[in-house]
Amino acid sequence: MMTAAYPFPVDRNEFKGKRVLVTGVTDGMGAATVRRFSLGGARVATTARSPLHSGQDPEIFVQADVSTADGVREVADYIIGKWGGLDILVNNVGGSSAPNGGFCSAYGRGLAAGPEFESDGRRSL
Repeated sequence: MMTAAYPFPVDRNEFKGKRVLVTGVTDGMGAATVRRFSLGGARVATTARSPLHSGQDPEIFVQADVSTADGVREVADYIIGKWGGLDILVNNVGGSSAPNGGFCSAYGRGLAAGPEFESDGRRSL
């Protein structure tokens, strides 16, 4: 957790008793999110592909790639084993391997298919 003074008022009991997992936590928004939940009294678990920087000290850290099924399974199994579950999940992953063009591009490449999708890539409900 960062050691500089926090510039905003914080209720130290706002998240008391909550179990939080934040992904993508080594820098920027992920690190700030961890800091804010920690200051609000939450128990915070984190995960990232990279090791934590010096001074980052969450209650739980699992180094894993949550863009893979194995990485998600590793994080989930560890947290369930330690805490029995979560109350809050912040998915803050920093990158994506999705093709450019969004959903329609994925549909056109055969990455999204099934009877619930129209031929033009729209989802039929």
